[in-house]
Amino acid sequence: MSLVRPSRGSKLSGMIEIYRNANLARVGLLAERLKAEGIAVFLRNDHLSVSEAQIPSFYPAICVMNEADASTARKFLQVFLEEEKRPLGPDWQCSACGESVPDSMAVCWSCQAVRPTSAEEG
Repeated sequence: MSLVRPSRGSKLSGMIEIYRNANLARVGLLAERLKAEGIAVFLRNDHLSVSEAQIPSFYPAICVMNEADASTARKFLQVFLEEEKRPLGPDWQCSACGESVPDSMAVCWSCQAVRPTSAEEG
């Protein structure tokens, strides 16, 4: 599943559904990312168990609490989901401890140093 298009977004008491997926862990991760960006969200259907009959309308969903945040939230999720598809590059070398760190990690697994940006590297 992907982002719910604005014309199809469910609206309930000012909440607007922006994302739905069968995987509750994925929905929860994305909801937490939006919260970290200061966007108030509500998880709908997060306590329903998914039976063998997959019914998309009962999948866990992210709803934005404030209609004004819906566009920003959709854009954030779109960028996040596109970035997720990016092929991984080579491991990077931590400048603080010298460990080799997978490209998917922004922080060194050994010393928790933040990965330098390309501008800082050279």
